[in-house]
Amino acid sequence: MSRNPFPSIRTLCGAVILRRPYLLLLFLILSLVVPARVAWASVAPGDLETSALRQRMAALEARLAALESAPSSVPESDGVEVPVAARLASVEARLARLEQRLARDPAVRVASLSPPVMEAGGPAAGGSRSSSYRGGWSNGNGTEALSIHGRDLFMPSRGAAGGALHYGAGEDSKLDLHAYFDLEYTDSGVDGERGGISTFDNHHANMFVRARLRDNLLGHMEIEYEHSGSQVEIDQAFVSWTISDAFTLDAGRFYTPFGIERFVQYSPTNALVSRPRALRQIVPGNFYANGLRASGVIATRGSDRFVYEVALSDGLGDDALTDRHGSRQTRDNNASRAISTRIAYAFWPRFEIGTSYHQERYDNEAQRDLSFFGLDVSGRFAGFELRAEYVQANVERPLLATSSVAPPDLEQDGWYAQLGYAFQWDRPLLPELKLVGRYDQTDLDRDVSGSDDLDSFTFGLNALIYEHFRIKTEYQLVNEDGATRENDAFRLQFVVDY
Repeated sequence: MSRNPFPSIRTLCGAVILRRPYLLLLFLILSLVVPARVAWASVAPGDLETSALRQRMAALEARLAALESAPSSVPESDGVEVPVAARLASVEARLARLEQRLARDPAVRVASLSPPVMEAGGPAAGGSRSSSYRGGWSNGNGTEALSIHGRDLFMPSRGAAGGALHYGAGEDSKLDLHAYFDLEYTDSGVDGERGGISTFDNHHANMFVRARLRDNLLGHMEIEYEHSGSQVEIDQAFVSWTISDAFTLDAGRFYTPFGIERFVQYSPTNALVSRPRALRQIVPGNFYANGLRASGVIATRGSDRFVYEVALSDGLGDDALTDRHGSRQTRDNNASRAISTRIAYAFWPRFEIGTSYHQERYDNEAQRDLSFFGLDVSGRFAGFELRAEYVQANVERPLLATSSVAPPDLEQDGWYAQLGYAFQWDRPLLPELKLVGRYDQTDLDRDVSGSDDLDSFTFGLNALIYEHFRIKTEYQLVNEDGATRENDAFRLQFVVDY
């Protein structure tokens, strides 16, 4: 068999990093130092702050008001007559771009655990847009929409750490339909994904349907197609009834309230191509369940607030000991219900800390316990985005046929920390470019040391080419405890949302 004379992209990247480690160090230094010291293009650092953006928007709104009362044409500085309609269109376009940048800045929303569904182009519960709160939504009674469920209804963006999506659904719209899809290229080592066979993959094609039935009643459905439709799932389908800011009840199929990675898991909102390993292997990714979920804001002080989520639902199936992701169920395998909760505190108003817990009995006889515990922190300030989580799993093992003594529980833990910086420009082409780095560590059996103890470093670029169109790339270095494997990976992803 003849060998391919051309090295793969992954091989080239790996050679550069392993033989020139100072390049990796340079990347880290640039990602931390350059953003703090240099103003790129025409946007000064102060322009990225909320107050500066609001001032610019106020000036543009004043120009709009003047133009609306002006004659049919106005003179430019060179004396040429320009139709008012053309000037209005230009000013409105600039105003729209500034609104989108404000919407991406959590200081405008409440860095809250509960940003409204304005990211998807409409109020969380059919409310009207507030003229005094640009970039957000009123819930119909003059107060800001605060229901925590709003974050994961469609393309959630973390109030503290995530990006946002922006759509033009009208205020009177009763039904919103949105979607995204991606094309992903992966090239990994022979011990990595697919045995080292590089491939293109239409990894995701997701559709979201949201119906505002009443001012306080919302229906939501999410359909996920993976790998060109070879896997099709209803990830979410629930009705959401908002009784007050302190209590919203969801009934149906939803994401279990555990951790924060679920808020940015979608390709348009995930800063990297891959997702943290701990949130895939220890706590199942896309951790959906059928049941009831309550959420709300339980205390506020200025922009600070405590929020909660709690759910009573079906749990994982009998295979949860060995296949956490594959043990998600459409109907429960036993009569025991799972309890999940997350409590969090948002402050200053760009940071958030939280803790999560999940408890259930997973086997067919409802005899063996499974529990998850998690801690999370997220923040966003001056273009920097930080997100970190620690998760721990405890799974009761079954009795061995040859012994009457119960084996020790399976104990697993893992964590990740992700830091990025976003450069932003006020222009249609390439309005945003992110530098992102993430460190992962997982231990799939704390009683055993071996090759299942993994740590990895992933760094990448995320370019918003135009609104709703992104190109992302990353390189991932993977290390094993006591083993040497060729499983580093290069990934490239094109993402479109609409």
